[in-house]
Amino acid sequence: MNREELDQEIKGKPEEAGVYIFRDGEVPVYIGKALDIRDRLKSYRDPRSTRIEKMVEKADSIDHRVTGDEKEALLLEANLIKKSQPKYNTRLKDSKSYPVIQFTSDKFPAIEATRDPDESATVYGPYTSMKRVQNSIKAVRDIYGITSPKCKRRESGGDPCMDYQIGLCSAPYAGKIEAENYTENLREARESLEEGPEELIDHLKSEMKEASEENSFERAATLR
Repeated sequence: MNREELDQEIKGKPEEAGVYIFRDGEVPVYIGKALDIRDRLKSYRDPRSTRIEKMVEKADSIDHRVTGDEKEALLLEANLIKKSQPKYNTRLKDSKSYPVIQFTSDKFPAIEATRDPDESATVYGPYTSMKRVQNSIKAVRDIYGITSPKCKRRESGGDPCMDYQIGLCSAPYAGKIEAENYTENLREARESLEEGPEELIDHLKSEMKEASEENSFERAATLR
């Protein structure tokens, strides 16, 4: 693809977040993400490395996928690179991709960190730090008692898991919480990841006050 052909491809691209795909025929040779696809593609007029220069010369078309925001673009980019293994991408080609938080579709949905989310799961992210994901999951479980996949396996005999003993799991599979109460906790846990930090803090303060008024001091201390 020469400079004139590249400019023609750029003209037809949206000024929106998404993923762009340089192709050689039907074969993806490079996949990238952008907050503004058209603006990002302009940078390929002056490639930043010999590798990228060769990629542009090799490609004969540019495909694209528009996403809702940059986070969605980041996740889509990682999945497409993992699937297609483009020749000129040097990152995200192994089994690793950006970590996400997922709630499984089990009878009692569990929360976990993963780089390969299930199609049926409810997913939040992606994030750039696995440590941040793990800390978020610890906080959610500490407050709402959401189970984990390992807890489900350990409770198969009807006994509470070890996480139940330390307050991280409400042991739904061992019958330590009613199904409707677990569903309500799950709803609040999901909302905690959807809301901004200010809304979440206000929500937790309200719950903490209510727990104190009901003399549920252990619950109030956990929320604090």
